Amino acid sequence: MYIQLSNFQRWRATIFTGLSLAFGTYAYTDFITLSQEFKQQYRFEIDNYPEFYSKLYALTLLITSFIVLLVGISCDHFGPQINLFVCQFLKVIFLLDNNPQLLFFSRIGLGVCVQNSGIMASAHIGTIFEQYELGLPVTTIGMLSVLGQAANMYFAHQINEKYGLLINTFASFVMNIFTLILLAYNFIEQMQIEKENEILQETLMENQQQSFQDICHKLQHNTSICSDDENKIHNWQQQWKQEQIDKQMQEEFNKCDNLPEEIQQELKDEVMSLPHQTPFHDRQTTFLNKSNFSIAQSQVSTKQEYREIFQNFTQYDYKFWVLVTIICLFTVVFTMVNMLGNTFVEEQWGMSPSDASQIESVFPMMAWFLPIFGKLVDKYSNQIDLMIAFAMLFSAMSQIFLIYINPLNGFILFGLAYVLKGATNVPALSLILGTNNLGFPLSIEKFLADVASFLFSFFVGDMKSYFGQNYEFVFLGNFILSTIALCFAIFLIIKLRKKQIAIENF
Repeated sequence: MYIQLSNFQRWRATIFTGLSLAFGTYAYTDFITLSQEFKQQYRFEIDNYPEFYSKLYALTLLITSFIVLLVGISCDHFGPQINLFVCQFLKVIFLLDNNPQLLFFSRIGLGVCVQNSGIMASAHIGTIFEQYELGLPVTTIGMLSVLGQAANMYFAHQINEKYGLLINTFASFVMNIFTLILLAYNFIEQMQIEKENEILQETLMENQQQSFQDICHKLQHNTSICSDDENKIHNWQQQWKQEQIDKQMQEEFNKCDNLPEEIQQELKDEVMSLPHQTPFHDRQTTFLNKSNFSIAQSQVSTKQEYREIFQNFTQYDYKFWVLVTIICLFTVVFTMVNMLGNTFVEEQWGMSPSDASQIESVFPMMAWFLPIFGKLVDKYSNQIDLMIAFAMLFSAMSQIFLIYINPLNGFILFGLAYVLKGATNVPALSLILGTNNLGFPLSIEKFLADVASFLFSFFVGDMKSYFGQNYEFVFLGNFILSTIALCFAIFLIIKLRKKQIAIENF
């Protein structure tokens, strides 16, 4: 559901949403950058803490994967604003718990909230910006989220050395309380705007109804057309409107007759297979571009329609599933780098924990460039497929640099890959699906990516004892996964460009 806001209100909501992601990510990243400090502070008797943390992180992903589909449906049904507020409130609750016996459970809960808040934030941005405007706002919230992680990697050790672990935790708590107040203000304001819009729409409907009744009374007075049945005119209007919509649809389909049969059938199937749209109902139909027939967003408001979404989600176009596969593979690589990058650099290059953490912070620091790439995505939206391919290429190259050449350059390349992926993901989904209602598609993507990341991260400790004494095999595996993702990206380019060339020749 698209919400009409002023430009200032939209960007203020974007900044508030980005800050909620940034401060939540900062709080959760403590468990990565200050893992040894947590072990000493709370006197955990754990011999292999990195392996234990990998299983803890895997458990967080597993729980997230179970509830992420429900989160997507909740965003589409109740609105992402209320979901964001509730999620932020839970972050604050989990940060309050510092009991050693319950600390791991509270941090798992915090991690689940952080993982799901990204879905809610992206869905929220999709409701306040048009499709052709999504690149810059989505990359802005992505930039703020990743900068929260980068700030923790760079400053957490320094704060801990000067003031102690508890001060850093208290700072995280204060920042998240502040964000909760901002989201509450944003939510209340948007509720008021929606209420005003509803009142305005009701007033317009009443005026239209009154005008219709006046016309009927005049017709009744002068002619016998509307003698005792006002519904006849209404039915005629509805029938005429439906005929015009069907006529427009048929004209658009007839334009495909001279195209190759494969492209022709693919274009028609895209229209008929979209689970979120119903083409021949009484709705205004819009064709967003020549290469992708899309039906204007219909408001899904009943439980029965959500059941139909679950039953028919496999009818998404194959390009959607190719994109999901690419994102899943990249998410696994990101999980491994995010979880083990610090430890691997320490072991492979003989650095101290503080130096390794600061070098690793380079790749999330690349998020400063996210708005620039977001603006490029908005301007060159027909090149999104190439940008995705370059992201996977940079990801594969970065793993080789991390293992054999230079870790700093490796993290810079991986940061570029992460920035390109973050800038193109949501706009690519919106373009392929032709909808602003991205909660459920994003939740499908997140669910599959979390399941894949869980399987890899849960067994990484066991694989270490089998393959060797360090995590070099993990980063070699990352190179293989990135290469596979690059192949899928090239396949996506070929399919999209083949259709585009056929339509241009037509």
